[in-house]
Amino acid sequence: SDARVLDRVSYREAAEMSYFGAKVLHPKTIIPAADENIPIRIKNTFNPDFQGTLISAETPTQHQNVKTVTSITGLTLVSIEGRGMMGVAGIAGRVFMTTAENRIGVLMFSQGSSEQHISLVVGKQDGEVAVKSLRRQFQHEIEHRRVDKISGVTDVAIIALVGEGMKGTPGVAARVFNVVGEGAIGIMMIAQGSSEINLSFVVRQKDATRAVQLLHSALELGRRLGN
Repeated sequence: SDARVLDRVSYREAAEMSYFGAKVLHPKTIIPAADENIPIRIKNTFNPDFQGTLISAETPTQHQNVKTVTSITGLTLVSIEGRGMMGVAGIAGRVFMTTAENRIGVLMFSQGSSEQHISLVVGKQDGEVAVKSLRRQFQHEIEHRRVDKISGVTDVAIIALVGEGMKGTPGVAARVFNVVGEGAIGIMMIAQGSSEINLSFVVRQKDATRAVQLLHSALELGRRLGN
């Protein structure tokens, strides 16, 4: 209820925001403008005198480590587990090959450093197909106990935090997960890209709205007007 309009965001921030649920701009529509360094101004038809939001190559990051927090609901978390997967080349490649062959979009992917566990998030409508097709793909490994289990958990949500100021700033993740932990919300999966402008994690769908509200309040996003 205390959301505020951001004065300025970067092309990368806008693309991340739109991917994780922000309306008005599709991620692909930003590419031509970014390629030619053409600023985009988002205006409100019902309030034409308001300056709106400027999207450009750079954006101020002072005191603005996280600019927005949002969620995507109606998802399924698919897990591939097996002690026999450790050190075996091509497992992740076969996972992506299987999802591609079945035209299943993967919204989020994570692999443990031990290589014993791979997780991916897909749309709820693709969850059952993803599990069945992966079981077929790894049938030999399942029979020989190299893969122990391929399963899906429905009704999960991705919580995403976006902001250029997160890059290289220590303690952002610690603060985020501390807030979620204090709210007694369980985290099922975590992913952060090397660009560091996005931090995403998976929770039960029933906890998504409260997680967004807790983080929005704790990070004081309602007080920030963009700069």
